[in-house]
Amino acid sequence: MAFSRISLPLAALAIVLGATGANALTLTRAAVTGASGTIWTTGQTGNYTLFVATPNAGDYLNPNDQPISLGIAPDAITRALLSGEGYLPGTVVDSDAIYNLTLNFDTGQTLTGMYTPLTNTFNSGSSFTSGGQSYALIEFSFRRDLGDSVQANVATFGGDGNDYNGNFRLQSGAVPEPAMWLMMLGGFGLVGASMRRRSHAAIAA
Repeated sequence: MAFSRISLPLAALAIVLGATGANALTLTRAAVTGASGTIWTTGQTGNYTLFVATPNAGDYLNPNDQPISLGIAPDAITRALLSGEGYLPGTVVDSDAIYNLTLNFDTGQTLTGMYTPLTNTFNSGSSFTSGGQSYALIEFSFRRDLGDSVQANVATFGGDGNDYNGNFRLQSGAVPEPAMWLMMLGGFGLVGASMRRRSHAAIAA
């Protein structure tokens, strides 16, 4: 009987934790901007194209400067790689002391983050909630290296020989509604009460 008393609240908790019904988001635009006014963005609206790739695919999602469409799954970590043409042309130094990343989604929400190349530091990242899920930018880097991976608007070798490369990571997770929190607390209370009863019964025996 003790098993059945405990299993019921645990089953209720499992239902609560799994009942988010979240849908995937789609990343529709990404941009990296520097304080000097330099802009790398998908869709050829900045100084240069910001090329986005997923590590598993190994290919750029927008190799010819077309709009991107990167699915962001619920309850997961999504990572993407970034590349952009070298700027200032003919130099090897980073164009700016700080870079800002802006990610736009099909829901109208945005995520932003800041990166300092000199110290290789991800300084801050924003978050938002949509469809019972929280989405947070947890990593961003973008700096110049000694490699030629893209041109200004095409993902092929050429142009400046010292391009920018980096990445970003997003983390998504379920956000229980207030009613779910109450059910969870009630479930934990029932589990605790059942455990106490079992403990007292064992001592009495």
